[in-house]
Amino acid sequence: MLTLVLIFGMLTIVGLLVMQLGRIEPAPAAPGPVSAERLTLPAGEAITAIGGTNGQVLIVTEDASGQERLHSFDAESGALQATSLITRE
Repeated sequence: MLTLVLIFGMLTIVGLLVMQLGRIEPAPAAPGPVSAERLTLPAGEAITAIGGTNGQVLIVTEDASGQERLHSFDAESGALQATSLITRE
């Protein structure tokens, strides 16, 4: 009798897992790489870091005086969306 209860319990757990995993939607496709030709950075700034999120490319630059800036670009068009100064304490 205990064997039947264990088998039924395992089948129930496996069935619930299959149902839950079947409901998971695949992750959206990541946008393709943005070519450097589409990104326009201010003259005299060197790239120190590059990152990205869904729909954005984030680039940290540093100018000759040591001032760092965070530039946010649209991943599809390469258009500059925002620039923020980075201050370190």
